[in-house]
This record gives sequence, C-alpha cells and structure tokens, in this order.
Amino acid sequence: MKIKQKLTLSYLAIAAITCLVGVINYKNIETINQDFQAVSEGTIPTNSALKDLKNSGSKIIAATSEYTTISARSKVLAPTPEINAALLEEEEEVKEGFLAYDFALDLYKSVPENLSADKKGALTQIQAAGASLKANSLKLIEVQKTSNDPQKFFEQKEEFEESEEEFIKAIDVALKAEELKLQRLKTEVQIAIIDSRNIFLIASIFTFIFAGGIGLALSASIIKRLQELVLSTKQISQGNIDVLLPSPKNDELGQLSQSFAIMQNELKSNFDRLEDTVEERTKLGSSGFMGISTANSNQNPLGATVTALPCRQ
Repeated sequence: MKIKQKLTLSYLAIAAITCLVGVINYKNIETINQDFQAVSEGTIPTNSALKDLKNSGSKIIAATSEYTTISARSKVLAPTPEINAALLEEEEEVKEGFLAYDFALDLYKSVPENLSADKKGALTQIQAAGASLKANSLKLIEVQKTSNDPQKFFEQKEEFEESEEEFIKAIDVALKAEELKLQRLKTEVQIAIIDSRNIFLIASIFTFIFAGGIGLALSASIIKRLQELVLSTKQISQGNIDVLLPSPKNDELGQLSQSFAIMQNELKSNFDRLEDTVEERTKLGSSGFMGISTANSNQNPLGATVTALPCRQ
C-alpha cells in the first residue's frame, strides 16, 4: 500500500470516528430537544392549568364559606344593606370562581397530552371533583338562602366539604404526577448532557491517540527506510557498488528504491565496460611497446647489448 493511500485511510478513519461522535451527540441533542419540547408544550401549560384550577376551586370554596358565614350571621342579626351587599358580593365571587374554573379546565384540556389514554383518568377525576364542588357550592348557598333547618344545612355543608377535599386531592395528584414527569425529563436531559460530554471526551482522547499512533508508525517506517536508502547511497558514492539496497515495497519509497537499484545496475555495467576498455587498451599499449623495442634492437645490436647489460652501482 502506498504512503498516500495509508495517509488517506488514516484521515478517513479519523473522519469516521468524528462522524460517529457527531451522530451520537446529535441523537443526544435531539433527546434534549424533545424533552424540552415536552416541558414547554406539555408540562408547563399543564402545571399552569392545574394551578389555575386549584386557585379557582379555592376561590369557590372561600366565597361559598364566606357566604354561609355572612348568611348565618344575617339570620341571627337583623339584615342590613351592608350584609345584603356582602352576600351579593360573595355570590359574584362564586360565579367568578366558576368562570375561572371553566377557563382553567378548558386550558387543561387544550393540551393534547392531557387527553391521552394514560392521563384520561386524571382528567376524569378532576372533571368529576370540579363538577361536584360547583354543584355542592350552589346547593349549600341555596340551602342557606331557603332553609332554616340546621340539620339540612350541616348535611349539605358536609357534602360540600367532602367535594372540596376530593377536588383538592384530584388536583394535587395531577400536580404530583406532573412534578414526577418534570423530574424524569430533567434526569433524562442531565444523562444526555453527561453522555454527550463523556463521549466527546473519550472520542477526543481516542482520536488523539489513534492519530498520534498512526503518525508515529508511519514516520518511523518512512524514516527507517529513508535512513537505509541514504546509507546505501553513501556506500555507493564511496565505491561500494555491490551494496544491497533496501527491499522495494509497493509505495513511493519502494519506487525510489527501485530507481536507485536501476542506477546501481547501470553503474555496475558502466564500470564493467570501463574496466574492459582499460584492459583492452592496456593490452594494446603493451603490444605496441614490445614491437618498438624489437625494432630498435635489430637496428642497433650494441644498444640492445648495452641495454641488456646490468648497470653498475
């Protein structure tokens, strides 16, 4: 495999790890987004509607109780315009409480999640408790207005107090359920954030180690082969033409090593031809010198004799 291909595969592996981390973090962000949407579109409006229902119910309860108290006092004392005005005012408060209750109930029902099967029971309980509270409030006021029977009044008041307790209980149960849901969503968001942070940290460390390891491995391999090639070329430059070059591989350094091998073979061939040429010329020079010496001897025997005599020291 060529060096370029190795580097490309390394970069692709790092890119794949980065993409994988991105996909995982995207899913975690999507989970966080869905949880926030559930909170903003479901939990917050539901909690607001439940609190409005509880406030409107408390207003009905308070106005009804105040009406019965003022009415009982008016039966003991002589009715006065102030007492009649106070009674009318409390009746208006009860009516306003009814309107506020109906509005809050419509707001609660406007959240699609509250109409689902798992919340249908809570809605049914709230509607039943609210209807009972309203009905018993009207009955108690009517009994207080038209009847002087204490037994009947106390019986109706007891029913009103029971409906009051049921209404408050139904609202509190629904609020508790929403509180638990909000806590669950909060936990999911925290887990998603922690997971994203941990995955990003682990992936960053792994990518750093992976990239560093690949870089060190490639650089060590390339430097080692380059050093072997440089050492071989130095020996060639010093005259050691038969030195062994590093074994070529299927990459750029392998091609370079093959080129040096071709150059080495050409140098060997050139040196062999040069040696043959020098040897041939040496032989030819020796033959020509011997021929000249023989001719001179024939023309001057004395010179040959003299030449053949040893020189004296």
